[in-house]
Amino acid sequence: MRLLSVRPDDIDAPVFRGRPVQFAAEELILPNRLVHIPSGVPITVKDEDGTLILERFGVSGIVAQRDGESDEDMLWRAKETRYNFLVRHLTNYRQLVNSQLASGSPVPLPTPEMRALNAEYGRLSKEILANDPVLKAALPTVEPQPIADVMGEELASFGVGKRVAPFGPPEGAATDVPGL
Repeated sequence: MRLLSVRPDDIDAPVFRGRPVQFAAEELILPNRLVHIPSGVPITVKDEDGTLILERFGVSGIVAQRDGESDEDMLWRAKETRYNFLVRHLTNYRQLVNSQLASGSPVPLPTPEMRALNAEYGRLSKEILANDPVLKAALPTVEPQPIADVMGEELASFGVGKRVAPFGPPEGAATDVPGL
């Protein structure tokens, strides 16, 4: 099985050394061995090792070569897998921040790892969009969708701008309604 990683770092993936060995009433489990997976270089591994590596690290940007697939196609599929991984992590962080803001709790600042993922997301999305115009329309995005300002549009249709007709009295204005 041929594997390709587009993760920014090389990884040492633990795989089984062999089946457990039994000596009389005791069972000996051999320690894992490590398979080095360099970034951007296709490697060949045994099928059982490749299955374990893909199970553990596959969603983060490691793919196996399909029958008849070229190295170039495998590279683009790995980049798309990595892109989807980054979108998922950044979307989860954005949802966490929004829920913290909504509940009034302190907002967690992004960690250095999250900042690195964000930088990689920007670089990878530009590379994918520059090289594949068909995929450009299909890529998910972490950009928030704009919310329509229905009230502002209706006021604008009457020729009234937001500055002319505020939604409440200005700060510190005297009103005849207590508490307002």
